[in-house]
Amino acid sequence: MKRCIYEDKQYWLALGERYMEAETTDQEETQLARFLTSPYAESVEFDELRAVMGFMAVGKKRYAKRQTFYIQRYVRIGAAVVAGLLMVLWGSYERERSQNVCIAYVYGERFTDPERVMLEMKTSLKNLNYGEAEGVVEEQLSSIFQTLDEESKSNKSK
Repeated sequence: MKRCIYEDKQYWLALGERYMEAETTDQEETQLARFLTSPYAESVEFDELRAVMGFMAVGKKRYAKRQTFYIQRYVRIGAAVVAGLLMVLWGSYERERSQNVCIAYVYGERFTDPERVMLEMKTSLKNLNYGEAEGVVEEQLSSIFQTLDEESKSNKSK
């Protein structure tokens, strides 16, 4: 006749010792907890093990609730921060978009079409003969950014 695994007290005592030494797997702990709730574990030999496992189960339950509370709290705070950042970014985009308007007044007439404004600007630059002034601007910029050493060397050579 086949014997029930719960009737082997030596196996469960050995498993209880391994549990106390923290050498059991999660599956073995689950089996041990089930055994301790069965009628086969009603003897005095298992009282200490039952007390320790019960204490650990209550501790895990309480800690899991607290951890869940803090996780939910941080998730809510994170969601609020992300929502705030998105609102700030959207607001700054809308503000920039509303300020980035092309307006040109040509002979008292107002133009807001960006293509027309660019065309009028290019026409105005052509009328100024910018090509002739280009060499003068380059000379002025190079003299501005010339270091003192280079300037003193050029003065000595003259």
